[in-house]
Amino acid sequence: MMNEKDNTNLAEKDHLEILADAISDVGYWTWWAEKLPDVYQIEFGGSQLYFPPTDPEHPPQSRIAVQFRQPTSVNFISRKDYANTFEWSQQLHNDEIGPPTCTHGEFISLIKSC
Repeated sequence: MMNEKDNTNLAEKDHLEILADAISDVGYWTWWAEKLPDVYQIEFGGSQLYFPPTDPEHPPQSRIAVQFRQPTSVNFISRKDYANTFEWSQQLHNDEIGPPTCTHGEFISLIKSC
Protein backbone atom coordinates (compact mmCIF):
# COMPACT_ATOMS: atom_id res chain seq x y z
CA MET A 1 0.00 0.00 0.00
CA MET A 2 1.33 3.42 -0.96
CA ASN A 3 1.45 6.14 1.68
CA GLU A 4 1.11 9.86 1.09
CA LYS A 5 4.89 10.45 0.99
CA ASP A 6 5.24 7.91 -1.83
CA ASN A 7 2.81 9.92 -3.97
CA THR A 8 4.70 13.22 -3.75
CA ASN A 9 7.43 12.17 -6.19
CA LEU A 10 5.13 10.80 -8.87
CA ALA A 11 4.84 12.62 -12.19
CA GLU A 12 1.46 13.95 -13.30
CA LYS A 13 1.18 11.11 -15.84
CA ASP A 14 1.68 8.59 -13.02
CA HIS A 15 -1.10 10.21 -11.01
CA LEU A 16 -3.37 10.04 -14.06
CA GLU A 17 -2.56 6.36 -14.59
CA ILE A 18 -3.37 5.59 -10.94
CA LEU A 19 -6.65 7.46 -11.34
CA ALA A 20 -7.38 5.58 -14.58
CA ASP A 21 -6.79 2.26 -12.82
CA ALA A 22 -9.00 3.25 -9.88
CA ILE A 23 -11.87 4.13 -12.22
CA SER A 24 -11.60 1.66 -15.06
CA ASP A 25 -11.40 -1.58 -13.10
CA VAL A 26 -15.01 -1.52 -11.87
CA GLY A 27 -15.98 2.12 -12.36
CA TYR A 28 -18.59 3.72 -14.55
CA TRP A 29 -19.24 7.20 -15.92
CA THR A 30 -22.25 8.71 -14.12
CA TRP A 31 -22.57 12.34 -15.17
CA TRP A 32 -20.94 15.34 -16.79
CA ALA A 33 -21.42 19.11 -16.77
CA GLU A 34 -19.82 22.05 -18.48
CA LYS A 35 -19.52 25.80 -18.36
CA LEU A 36 -17.27 26.18 -21.34
CA PRO A 37 -14.78 27.65 -21.94
CA ASP A 38 -14.05 27.74 -18.20
CA VAL A 39 -14.77 24.28 -16.87
CA TYR A 40 -15.74 20.71 -17.79
CA GLN A 41 -16.53 18.15 -15.08
CA ILE A 42 -17.05 14.40 -15.26
CA GLU A 43 -18.21 12.12 -12.46
CA PHE A 44 -17.48 8.43 -11.97
CA GLY A 45 -19.00 5.89 -9.60
CA GLY A 46 -17.47 2.64 -8.43
CA SER A 47 -13.95 4.02 -8.18
CA GLN A 48 -11.39 2.12 -6.14
CA LEU A 49 -10.16 5.15 -4.24
CA TYR A 50 -10.65 5.21 -0.47
CA PHE A 51 -12.51 8.09 1.10
CA PRO A 52 -13.49 7.61 4.74
CA PRO A 53 -17.26 7.36 5.27
CA THR A 54 -18.95 10.56 6.43
CA ASP A 55 -21.03 8.44 8.81
CA PRO A 56 -19.80 5.22 10.44
CA GLU A 57 -23.13 3.58 9.57
CA HIS A 58 -22.56 4.06 5.81
CA PRO A 59 -20.02 2.56 3.43
CA PRO A 60 -17.19 4.71 2.04
CA GLN A 61 -17.96 6.84 -1.01
CA SER A 62 -16.88 5.56 -4.40
CA ARG A 63 -18.06 8.50 -6.52
CA ILE A 64 -15.48 11.04 -7.64
CA ALA A 65 -15.56 14.13 -9.83
CA VAL A 66 -12.72 15.24 -12.07
CA GLN A 67 -12.76 18.87 -13.13
CA PHE A 68 -10.84 20.32 -16.06
CA ARG A 69 -10.33 24.08 -16.00
CA GLN A 70 -10.09 25.94 -19.30
CA PRO A 71 -9.85 22.77 -21.41
CA THR A 72 -8.46 23.16 -24.90
CA SER A 73 -11.14 20.83 -26.26
CA VAL A 74 -13.80 18.40 -25.09
CA ASN A 75 -14.56 15.42 -27.34
CA PHE A 76 -16.91 12.47 -27.20
CA ILE A 77 -15.29 9.50 -28.90
CA SER A 78 -17.11 6.58 -30.48
CA ARG A 79 -16.14 3.56 -32.51
CA LYS A 80 -15.77 4.14 -36.24
CA ASP A 81 -18.30 1.49 -37.20
CA TYR A 82 -20.93 2.77 -34.76
CA ALA A 83 -23.38 5.34 -36.13
CA ASN A 84 -23.64 7.97 -33.42
CA THR A 85 -25.86 10.99 -33.03
CA PHE A 86 -24.40 11.69 -29.58
CA GLU A 87 -27.90 11.90 -28.08
CA TRP A 88 -26.55 9.62 -25.37
CA SER A 89 -24.24 12.38 -24.09
CA GLN A 90 -27.16 14.69 -23.35
CA GLN A 91 -29.19 11.78 -21.93
CA LEU A 92 -26.32 10.93 -19.57
CA HIS A 93 -26.08 14.57 -18.50
CA ASN A 94 -29.84 14.62 -17.81
CA ASP A 95 -29.74 11.30 -15.89
CA GLU A 96 -32.03 9.71 -18.50
CA ILE A 97 -29.84 6.64 -19.19
CA GLY A 98 -27.70 4.28 -17.17
CA PRO A 99 -23.99 4.88 -16.92
CA PRO A 100 -21.59 3.47 -19.52
CA THR A 101 -18.63 1.46 -18.26
CA CYS A 102 -15.02 2.49 -18.75
CA THR A 103 -12.74 -0.34 -19.80
CA HIS A 104 -9.14 -0.24 -18.67
CA GLY A 105 -7.66 -0.28 -22.18
CA GLU A 106 -9.87 2.52 -23.48
CA PHE A 107 -9.29 4.67 -20.40
CA ILE A 108 -5.50 4.19 -20.42
CA SER A 109 -5.37 4.99 -24.16
CA LEU A 110 -7.20 8.22 -23.49
CA ILE A 111 -4.92 9.17 -20.58
CA LYS A 112 -1.77 8.46 -22.63
CA SER A 113 -3.02 10.71 -25.42
CA CYS A 114 -3.18 13.71 -23.05
